[in-house]
Amino acid sequence: MTGGTPPPTRTAAGHDWFLKLLGGVYVLDGPAHRRIEPSLAAVLAYLALRGRTHKYRLAGWLWPDAGETAARANMRQLLRRVRLTLGPEFIQGAGEIELNPGVRVDLLEFQRQMEAGAVPDPRPSRVNCWNT
Repeated sequence: MTGGTPPPTRTAAGHDWFLKLLGGVYVLDGPAHRRIEPSLAAVLAYLALRGRTHKYRLAGWLWPDAGETAARANMRQLLRRVRLTLGPEFIQGAGEIELNPGVRVDLLEFQRQMEAGAVPDPRPSRVNCWNT
């Protein structure tokens, strides 16, 4: 991932999904490049970083002032838009939802590379400024 576009890996349905969280939220599916609306970006980022969770927990977080019925309806509509835009398999599950395991995430790939030592640590090294 250090040199640009990651190598493709296709899902069983033939998708090559890559979720970009760094530098704006986008979903790449092969040559298709889709910008993601803010509420959906929040859901995708949460699912990418935290994993499986109940959809109505996310609804309460996204629409805290909407009331339970409205927040649940908003979440159902959001998931419907995901299925229409990105495909029915992008987010899996009914009550508890998660990203399709075939979705690659730039932030997670970068984190794995950091942990493996493949990317230099960007933090400055400690300098003892008292011993000059």
